Amino acid sequence: MPAEGVFHNLMIVSIRKSYPGHARKIMHAIWSLGQAMFTKVVVVVDHDVNVQNFAKSHGKLCAQLIRNGTWNL
Repeated sequence: MPAEGVFHNLMIVSIRKSYPGHARKIMHAIWSLGQAMFTKVVVVVDHDVNVQNFAKSHGKLCAQLIRNGTWNL
């Protein structure tokens, strides 16, 4: 089974950032929505990342983490 079929409690969201802290605001908004409050991990990526293609979005995420070496928690 592909990895996409076994993930749960993970949401990957693509946004066009407008200001500093925008991604954090989006995460809190998602966690306040009905059943989405059970999501344990929310990953917010730039608008140019295709979240429908998990392999490509995962690759970009890992490359960004390796380049910067930080997580924004």
